Amino acid sequence: DYKPGQSLDDQKSAAKANLDKVAEDTKAKINGDATLTTAEKAAQSAAVDADKAANEKAIDAASNADSVNQAVADGTTKIQNDYKPGQSLDDQKAAAKANLDKVAEDTKAKINGDATLTSAEKAAQSATVDADKAANEKAIDAASNADSVNQAVADGTTKIQNDYKPGQSLDDQKAAAKANLDKVAEDTKAKINGDATLTSAEKAAQSAAVDADKAANEKAIDAASNADAVNQAVADGTTKIQNDYKPGQSLDDQKSAAKANLDAEATKVKDAIAHDDTLTNAEKAEQEKAVDAAKNFDQAKIDNVNNADEINAAYDQGIKDIDGQHKSGKSLDDQKAADKANLDAEAVKVKKAIENDKTLTKADKARQVKNVNRVKAEEQAKIDRENNADGIAKAYQQGVIKIKAQHVKKHNNAGKPKKKFTPRRVYMVKGFYRYSTATFYKKNRVKGYKKHGRPNAVMFTIVGEAKSKHGLKRYKVYQIVSKKKGLFRVDHKKWGYITAKPSYMRPLYYSKNVHKVKVIGKGLRVYKNSKLSKYVKSYKRGTVLKVKAVKKLGTTYRLQLSDGRYVSSNKNLVKIIK
Repeated sequence: DYKPGQSLDDQKSAAKANLDKVAEDTKAKINGDATLTTAEKAAQSAAVDADKAANEKAIDAASNADSVNQAVADGTTKIQNDYKPGQSLDDQKAAAKANLDKVAEDTKAKINGDATLTSAEKAAQSATVDADKAANEKAIDAASNADSVNQAVADGTTKIQNDYKPGQSLDDQKAAAKANLDKVAEDTKAKINGDATLTSAEKAAQSAAVDADKAANEKAIDAASNADAVNQAVADGTTKIQNDYKPGQSLDDQKSAAKANLDAEATKVKDAIAHDDTLTNAEKAEQEKAVDAAKNFDQAKIDNVNNADEINAAYDQGIKDIDGQHKSGKSLDDQKAADKANLDAEAVKVKKAIENDKTLTKADKARQVKNVNRVKAEEQAKIDRENNADGIAKAYQQGVIKIKAQHVKKHNNAGKPKKKFTPRRVYMVKGFYRYSTATFYKKNRVKGYKKHGRPNAVMFTIVGEAKSKHGLKRYKVYQIVSKKKGLFRVDHKKWGYITAKPSYMRPLYYSKNVHKVKVIGKGLRVYKNSKLSKYVKSYKRGTVLKVKAVKKLGTTYRLQLSDGRYVSSNKNLVKIIK
């Protein structure tokens, strides 16, 4: 019954072959397990190889079949136990995503806590973190083994952490921001200083505003605690600085306005000249002409300049030039006092000439001196009543003429008695002037008269004749003026000399051949006697009257009506009809 077993060598060889098979099967399980990483697989396979080698040594050392079998059994158990499956892929993936969440959270905390980044940069970097985390979560979901899961985690971690990129240091950003403001301020001031529509004062004011706004925003930059505050200070400063430049009106508009203002100033100054009673009309005309010349000159200068400063300078000079043309005369009181003093001197001179005139009797001299004093007083009173320089000058000139006229020399007509002059009355049929002397000069004109037809023709009493220094005949006259309806009077204050040309005048009264008349004046008074002293009634204009006779009374004529009553034969009152 004794049957010897296989030889120990054969049993040992078979035992080793068994361990090889166990090791091979176990490593196949290890390498085929997707839950294990390559490193874990390598470690477990190395443990299998070590346990197999250790138990092969135990087999080699066995001295009997039992020891061989025991070494095989122990080796099989150890080798099989070297295989340890990993966590499930789902658990590994969940853990991997949690790791990525933590990395993303930490990275975004760094981003948002970095004062060197702007809000926009923080938002952009945080968005990149979220994108990279999402992409690697997809890679984790797609992973088919632990290695792929770990690789997706590692790649995601690297990308996410690299998404955080710190900005320039705040000091560098602040320096750059100030440099930007310097450039903006420089460019803005270049625009200001190059703008011809701005005056130097406006340029200086706008440039000062640029400097002030730049300084204020540099302080804001210095006080900034993060990039956003730095950028905001730069943006605010840029807007303020650029808005400090405000172009002026166009040069054409400025020129038009300046010239219009000079027009207004010239009008104002000329109005002041026109109302300046201390100036004569001639002086006013001269000054007003000078105002226009100054205005035109300075307006031409304005047209030829090229910038606002030059426009203003030309305008200011124009105002000065225009204003400087109005030069008031002496006060009216001073002018009156001077001209009255001159009349005093003229009166003294004329009275001396009268006293030295050998053609005059003592009575003539006394009468003429008295007339000089009277006329002087009258003319000085006229000067006092005047309220402007022209009136004063005219009153003075008339005063000189009238004072001189009081000295009348007597001429010896070779013993022949002087023919007595018979006064007569006329009405004028042309326009003419009344003069203060027999020699007619423009300066001697007292009054001008326009041509008027009857019944408004100008009437005079001719009281004498005279000769101009050129030998021309003149009439000395007093004007006849209307007193009231149908009544006239001689105004001895309105005296002077008029032309003696017959074509200028007609006899004032009808003197013959009158049979029927029509009333042409405003009214015709009827009297009982030829002296026209006993008033009866008045006839209205247009009344036709029959005339019985023409009666002469001194130098005048009366019409006796058919009823025996009397009316004036003045041609301004009645007109002959058939």
